[in-house]
Amino acid sequence: MTASAFDKSVRTWLTVDQGNTSTDAVWLSCEAHPRVLREWRGVQDWDLVVESMRADLAMPAGVSISSVRGVQRELLKRDLRRHFEAVLEPECGLELDLETPETTGRDRLFAARAARALSAARAVIVIDAGTAMTVDLVLEERFCGGAIAPGARALARCLAERGAQLFEIEPRVGASALGRSSRAALEAGVVVGLRGAAMELARGLIAEAQAQLGADVICDVVVSGGDRELLLAPTTIAVERLPVAEVWELPMAVPLGLYLASIPNAVLPEGSGWLR
Repeated sequence: MTASAFDKSVRTWLTVDQGNTSTDAVWLSCEAHPRVLREWRGVQDWDLVVESMRADLAMPAGVSISSVRGVQRELLKRDLRRHFEAVLEPECGLELDLETPETTGRDRLFAARAARALSAARAVIVIDAGTAMTVDLVLEERFCGGAIAPGARALARCLAERGAQLFEIEPRVGASALGRSSRAALEAGVVVGLRGAAMELARGLIAEAQAQLGADVICDVVVSGGDRELLLAPTTIAVERLPVAEVWELPMAVPLGLYLASIPNAVLPEGSGWLR
């Protein structure tokens, strides 16, 4: 389902991403090309969000949701329908080359949709670093799946819970592989290990892309998610030995993918500012 009934009057739109640990909302302007008007992280009170929107501009024409939760998804829709006439759960718009598409997290699909729209390459690797780290492959207009690994904080928590002499650390951007203390060694294992896992998973997916499209295929890598800086700083994940054209940072992949899946004929002109 898309916003086809609203395509001539839509001025702003709301996207809602209900993830594993929090629910985030992004309010977008639809004129010319999508741009972020406001965002809310960890939303718990929709009345406050709506009050904030009414204070600034007219209410959005509708809302699109992506949710990885079962029962909580229905509660979310109930809450949103108190305020919005149109509450959509759009399809991502990609062909799903999967054995079990019904079990695939919708956040992965919408992130892939956004990456596909922004990349000119035939193959795109989409890395989303959050509660879990997903590394997925998009070939032309096909979502081909990928890997789900623990995110940095899940790794840190697991070590603290399972190791008698270990403790939980806060993953730190730029952690060194050489840890000279227990804390630094845990940081190295979590942060540097996450970067290494991302690179090796990307390597495997690029090999799959080459097998399907030809040995000369060049991929783009798009990195998103709340912990993306762990992969991007102080230097970008080490893909220099891989056939990668560009490594892009896309801070809001899921909201953009939701928008593109919901608004007919949505366009992203060059230089629209979504990629970094």
